[in-house]
Amino acid sequence: MPGLYFDQRWCAQHGIGRFATETRKHLVGWNDLPINGYPTNATDAWRLGRCLRREKATLFFSPGFNVPAFAKCRVVCTIHDLIHVHYRDKQSKLKLAYYKHLQRPVVRRSPLTLTVSEFSRQQIIQWYGLRDSQVVCVGNGVSDEFTPDGPRLDTDQRFLLYVGNTRPHKNVDVLLRALSRIDSDLSLTMVMKPNDSIRRRIQQLGLAQRVRFRTGLSDAELAMHYRAAVATVLPSYFEGFGLPLVEAMACGCPVMGADRTSIPEVMGSAGLLFDPDDEESLVEQITRIESPSSDRQSKVALGLRQASRFRWADVAYRIDNALKNVA
Repeated sequence: MPGLYFDQRWCAQHGIGRFATETRKHLVGWNDLPINGYPTNATDAWRLGRCLRREKATLFFSPGFNVPAFAKCRVVCTIHDLIHVHYRDKQSKLKLAYYKHLQRPVVRRSPLTLTVSEFSRQQIIQWYGLRDSQVVCVGNGVSDEFTPDGPRLDTDQRFLLYVGNTRPHKNVDVLLRALSRIDSDLSLTMVMKPNDSIRRRIQQLGLAQRVRFRTGLSDAELAMHYRAAVATVLPSYFEGFGLPLVEAMACGCPVMGADRTSIPEVMGSAGLLFDPDDEESLVEQITRIESPSSDRQSKVALGLRQASRFRWADVAYRIDNALKNVA
């Protein structure tokens, strides 16, 4: 449809990229941007603005947080979280300046901003100073590969699974400390690219033989890990959603998460909550799910039911309705 432009540059395998990829599959009548480059580049807002003016765009929709500078069209972006506001590490200082001085004015003028959880929606309303009606929660979904039916990872090892990275808010250290206090054959598989800091920490805790790293997994391979894991653990202090939890539940894997931000909302009654500042709290939940008398099967059933609430077709339907109101 003339005038409607979608930022397809976000489409990738995980995170915002997953949201972008699945959303793009379902949206009809939208044009991809005729530019390349990363939407997170410091100068991209000006390139994006020039592109939209040249194409005479009437509405621009980004599945990520980026907005154009000096665009004449209406702008709808998707703000997944406000981690950069709460965790201002070295990497996020430039991003925070971008949010405050370029993105926030555009968002305030926009008739609509999308997000993925009620927790994030309330945060966005407060930080940006928006009306309640300006922010719509469209949620996240689970891709087709994540089901309980399918091959399991071929291993005899019992392992916990972590899918994420090592940024400070992810709070990976509490998971390592908890594992070091469990005297069993339980190991940990971390789906992430390790850095020197986490390798040193694993050595300090005597976990070199109990922690494995996996990178570059396809969705099918990740689903195999979920199906075989004792549980998937997300110890974060801050999440805008927490997609690995839903993917795990959809594969029949029990989940444990920190009792903060969006995590209780996403897990519902299916997950086991723990205090992210207390490894003993996590040890108790790991011990609980491992015990012969545990309610593991009931948690699996609840998880499958909870995960069924997160469908990409439903997300796309909510997005489409919201955008039609703007267009």
